[in-house]
Amino acid sequence: MESDKDQQKKSAAPENSVPVGKGFMWTQLTLRSLAIAFALCSITITVTSDQSVHAYGMVLHTSYKYASSFKFLVGANAAMTALMISGCAAATAIGYVGRYGQNKSGWLPICARTPNFCLRMTLALAFSYLSFFSLLALTLVSAYKLKSLATTTL
Repeated sequence: MESDKDQQKKSAAPENSVPVGKGFMWTQLTLRSLAIAFALCSITITVTSDQSVHAYGMVLHTSYKYASSFKFLVGANAAMTALMISGCAAATAIGYVGRYGQNKSGWLPICARTPNFCLRMTLALAFSYLSFFSLLALTLVSAYKLKSLATTTL
């Protein structure tokens, strides 16, 4: 015969509750951790990226602070919102101009003169995209889990 405590425990659980598997919880935890880690890597690399070179008798200094899109990338990573992909796209666009130039507009490529800065910014962008894709995967896994919970409770 069951004790009163055992009966209370059974009646306290909702009838339509479905146990969440440990695999799903670990997947969520891993994806969240990766998204945070990638975003922190991107922020750290971006903020510490700068380079000065002498060219044509002048000093050329590059820094993420000089391009609003790189500042936006740092802010988007810090917020870790849907704006992250916008920050990645903006930084990718200005990075492309930095690497290849835009002759019709008179923008010259600077990566040949500041390779260290460009390499570090490329790495920061890669971590930003990895962070975004981790959050996207987390969203898809969560949506799938919610769908499967909805169909099992019907």
